[in-house]
Amino acid sequence: MDNYRIVLTPQSYKDLDDVYAVVLRLSADKETARNYIETIKAAIRKLTTFPKRGTIRTTGKFIGNRQIFVKEYTVIYRVDEPEKTVIILTIKPKSNKT
Repeated sequence: MDNYRIVLTPQSYKDLDDVYAVVLRLSADKETARNYIETIKAAIRKLTTFPKRGTIRTTGKFIGNRQIFVKEYTVIYRVDEPEKTVIILTIKPKSNKT
């Protein structure tokens, strides 16, 4: 079984920074914020071996792309089969209707 490469877009990097800031503000603890980000990154890394595990979005701006849910966030991505690449498009709060 081939492993897929993970590519984060500039938007997804910004989203991770935003998640960190929100968790830090709510928890007032850097370790908690780092652990939260690591949980999201670990879920993303799992896509290297099973990229199609996420459901296909049927509504919103990213219709047709895949998504996985991690804690209170939705990781939206697409799979480039010819390139064996998973492209992380954005990471949004579950409550966001994007």
